[in-house]
Amino acid sequence: MARDLDPYKLSSPRIFFIRMLIFLILAACVAAVLYRQLFEAFMANPGLNGLIIFTLLLGIVFGFRQVIRLLPEVRWVNAYRLRDPGLELISNPNSSNETLRAVQHALVDWVVKDILPPPSQYPRLDRGELVAPTQAAMGFPTIPGVPLPDGIVNPFYDYDFGPEFHYADVSGVMTMTPPVVRRMLPTVVPKVDADGNEIAGVASVLHQVPLGTYTGWNPGADGFYKGQIRMNMGAFIPFARTKAERLASGDPRLSLEERYGSHENYVAKVRVAAERLVHGRYLLQDDADRLISEAQASSVLTEKQTTTASAR
Repeated sequence: MARDLDPYKLSSPRIFFIRMLIFLILAACVAAVLYRQLFEAFMANPGLNGLIIFTLLLGIVFGFRQVIRLLPEVRWVNAYRLRDPGLELISNPNSSNETLRAVQHALVDWVVKDILPPPSQYPRLDRGELVAPTQAAMGFPTIPGVPLPDGIVNPFYDYDFGPEFHYADVSGVMTMTPPVVRRMLPTVVPKVDADGNEIAGVASVLHQVPLGTYTGWNPGADGFYKGQIRMNMGAFIPFARTKAERLASGDPRLSLEERYGSHENYVAKVRVAAERLVHGRYLLQDDADRLISEAQASSVLTEKQTTTASAR
């Protein structure tokens, strides 16, 4: 589901394979029509013309071979991007690039035109939006087959490197190595809603009209750090397509069918979310247009998605 909205997904080379086949078929039709003239021209110098034709056929064979070899490689790259073999869950496709572009434009307007930027959006302790990294404190839902956030976040230690080390500017000399752990600093993370999505910050279009749970953590699947968070790697836990699928799996989160009802309604909600962000200056209009177009072209709650889900 999220793959339909992935702007970085590699395109399949199958379309180029089809175009090459069509070109060869058209060339063969032309050759059939002009057979007599082509044969006479070939016999004028059969040695040289034969070499030219052989070279041409060799190029065609190698061209098709390269395109065919690209098919499994593109599939592998796309699959690798979404599921790192060292991660327990699918990688988070909810990009922050669009928000960064918008706030960078706002920064330039602030400096050049003295137009104040949009209000800052971040979780706060005084509003109860930052809590301990546990399921109970965060309100993270229990999703079948999905690990809980408890114990995933790496602890943050306060080390004592000796009196000659200056912590403010990381200068001086470390006279105590290995250092002594003076204390473990408290760690807080954003609170989440019933879907497991964060309740504070700049909510992207995918966040406002979700296709699943988007987390800022993704535990390692193997090795020394198995079960612990991987740096800068979030996770995506897709919603069930229908209510029946959700109930069958025991997923407490509403399905796509229950949320949106139809593909058209899903696209309408994406459009409203995009327009809201543009109005708040957290999204540029060209990015909004692209996200709406991608939602329209996606298979969310379409016959194509039903067929894909049945095949699985």
